[in-house]
Amino acid sequence: MCIRDRLYKRQHYDDGWGWYENDDTTPRMTAYVLYGLIEAARILPETDLGISVDENVIKRGTASLISQLDEIDSDLEKVYALYVLSSVNAVKPEWLDEMFEKRDKLTPIGKAMLLIAYENVGIEAKAAELYEMLLNDRIEEDGYVALQLASALAWRGDAASREEAAGHAGRAS
Repeated sequence: MCIRDRLYKRQHYDDGWGWYENDDTTPRMTAYVLYGLIEAARILPETDLGISVDENVIKRGTASLISQLDEIDSDLEKVYALYVLSSVNAVKPEWLDEMFEKRDKLTPIGKAMLLIAYENVGIEAKAAELYEMLLNDRIEEDGYVALQLASALAWRGDAASREEAAGHAGRAS
């Protein structure tokens, strides 16, 4: 059974995902799995692998994530969920605007994801403001440019998290 089929099998009755097949659905896991399926659906047609992603699984997962938005307490997790939803044009600008009002409190990775979400829905002015914030927060040293990531590490706090944050920050610049 391929990973895609395992993800299909683990989709819960409410169309979201949890860490395990029979546990509770969580917004974080729903967003992670949904983003992976969205990216696979985007990339796989360009390959000769003969694998596709069931668009109905994505639609149901999207609806589930939308229904879970009010459960998300963490600003970073909410921005990530909105970023995922923006990649399938399922985010309302007012949801993004709610997080934009908290932009000064967002981590650099949160600002970068919000910036990309705004770009995905075509709201360039707010994306540009977030870009300027990221530029102002940059650190330049020995010919390299980075973002202050200490607060971004609250998500996981390990080396992989630092690499992910740097990757997202690089995409935003």
